[in-house]
Amino acid sequence: MPNIIGIIPARGGSKGLQRKNLQLIDGKPLIWFTLQMAKKSTLLEKIVVSTDDLVIADYVKSQNVEVVSRPQHLATDDSPVSSSVIYTVDFLESHYGYKADIIVVLSPATPLRTFNSIDKAINLILNSEYDSIFSATISFENQSRNYGKWEFNKDGKFECVYDRYSRKRRQDFYNKFYIQENSSIYIIKQDVLKKYQSLIGEAPGFTIMMTEESMIINTEDHLSRAEILYKRIFKPEFEGKT
Repeated sequence: MPNIIGIIPARGGSKGLQRKNLQLIDGKPLIWFTLQMAKKSTLLEKIVVSTDDLVIADYVKSQNVEVVSRPQHLATDDSPVSSSVIYTVDFLESHYGYKADIIVVLSPATPLRTFNSIDKAINLILNSEYDSIFSATISFENQSRNYGKWEFNKDGKFECVYDRYSRKRRQDFYNKFYIQENSSIYIIKQDVLKKYQSLIGEAPGFTIMMTEESMIINTEDHLSRAEILYKRIFKPEFEGKT
C-alpha cells in the first residue's frame, strides 16, 4: 500500500475574507470541517496542515493534527498552492524520513466536502492509470447566454457580442456540458507533482461532487449560506449524530 498523505494548505492571509480559515460556521473555525473529514477518511494514513499563521498552527495542534510551518515567500496571494505542497512533502522527507507516494490536497475553503468524497477520489487513483485526480462539478453553458447582448470594447466602441448577421432561432441553441474543477480535492503522485510543479499531471481523472459539497467560501455571505447548508444537510455526518 502506498503512503497516502493529506495536506491541508491554510495560510493566514486572504484577499476576500480576512483570516478566512478561522472564520466561524456554526461556532467552528472553517478549517475544522476539513480536519474532521480528513480524520474520518479510511485511506489517509497521515494528515498535515501547511500554514504560515501561528494562531492557525496552535488551533490545528489542539486538534491533534501535525503542522509544517510554511515560509512567508510561499504564503503570499501569488504563491501557487503546488509550491507549498512540494515544500511540505520535501520537509517531511528530509526531517522525518517520511516519503509520500500519493498526495491528497484538501482546501479548507470548501468546508462541506465529505470523507466519502475524499475516499472515492483516492480509490480512483489507486485503481486506475490516472496520474492525478481532481474533484469537480458539472457545469452547463447555453449558447444563447450572449445572444442579444452588446458592450463597449476597450476602444470605447459599441459592438455586438453575438453574430447579428446570422441570427438563430430558439430551437437552434444548444447546451454544452463541462467538467469544472471545484478546487476541493486534488490528488497526485509525488513524482508527477515534482515533474510538473502542478497539482494536475498529464493523465488526470476526475470525481464528481455534489454542488452543496462544492461550495467555496470567499465572502461573509458564503459563510452564512454554508452554515444553513451545514445545519440542514451535513451536521450529522460531521458531528457523528443520527
